[in-house]
Amino acid sequence: MEIIPIKDWGIASSPLIIAGPCSAETEKQTLESCAGAAAAGANVLRAGIWKPRTGPHSFQGIGEEGMPWLVQAGKDAGLPTSTEVGTAEHVEIALKYGIDILWIGAKTVVDPYAVENIAAALKGVDVPVMVKNPATPTMSLWTGAFKRLHNQGVRKMAAIHRGFATPYAAPFRHEPLWDMVAEFMRLMPGVEMINDPSHICGRRDLLLPIARKAKSYGHHGWMIETHTTPDEAWSDAAQQVTPEGLKTLLGKLFAETNVPQGKTKEEVEALWYDLNRLDGDLAELLQQRAEVSKELAKYKQEAGADLMYEDWDASLENRISSWGNQGIPQGLTRRIMDLIRNYDLGLQNEVLKES
Repeated sequence: MEIIPIKDWGIASSPLIIAGPCSAETEKQTLESCAGAAAAGANVLRAGIWKPRTGPHSFQGIGEEGMPWLVQAGKDAGLPTSTEVGTAEHVEIALKYGIDILWIGAKTVVDPYAVENIAAALKGVDVPVMVKNPATPTMSLWTGAFKRLHNQGVRKMAAIHRGFATPYAAPFRHEPLWDMVAEFMRLMPGVEMINDPSHICGRRDLLLPIARKAKSYGHHGWMIETHTTPDEAWSDAAQQVTPEGLKTLLGKLFAETNVPQGKTKEEVEALWYDLNRLDGDLAELLQQRAEVSKELAKYKQEAGADLMYEDWDASLENRISSWGNQGIPQGLTRRIMDLIRNYDLGLQNEVLKES
């Protein structure tokens, strides 16, 4: 698949720092928030014009009325602009106002019909398009959106990692699922990744660790919601930062890594060695567990027993309790045990097929 990288979009340098308010609420708020984001280090401005909210009584976005505000903010700062589109009509309006970068949101990506309509509206248009991961952790929806856009001739594309809706997201708003992001990057090697810590975290105090982890994964930019008075925002107030907060976050994100005070370089390297060693021990334990699971499958086959756990709910609650006593969070325990259970069943089914 032919993809034009961000550095060749001719719009902004990489890494992209996309910042501005979650929603364009008023002209004053949009202009001031975007100006603050630009002063703090953004090289692309954003503002939500249409908001696909889950509840019908939530703020749905200001609509086309807010387009001139975003355009003016870009002119004032001398920066490109970006916004989310959810329909072909949104695309037409955004293009009419000369918005520089479009993105397709998580709630739209789950609908192939909507993505197809947006892709058709972009046929023959030389505008970069970013695609957020689908709200649900379904890889084919994410990769399929890029294929639909590519089929219509779109070549300037990037992905946005904004987390996934799962029961195990706490303390975040959406679970990051870094392994799924890594798999996407393996499947779509030409598509560069932008991190959206605002939507992953749902809380401004959690943004920095997620942004830093994205940096370690080699992401090519960040989208960070920025508002002059975030606590008064009409949407997603808790996850937006002030321009001052954005400046501080970016300063820490791009600061050179130093050895912590009181630690020598050798001591830090020793800690990393310990982590790697423990990961190796964990892999060996999982392999041993897999062998036990296969033996159990043979026993169950001979005895005619069900391959499912005798009482999975009771077993899970036991793990939650015992692991909780050792400081392991309940959500992490549930996710680990769900993965192990599915892996066990896969191994045991293989044993049945071989017999």
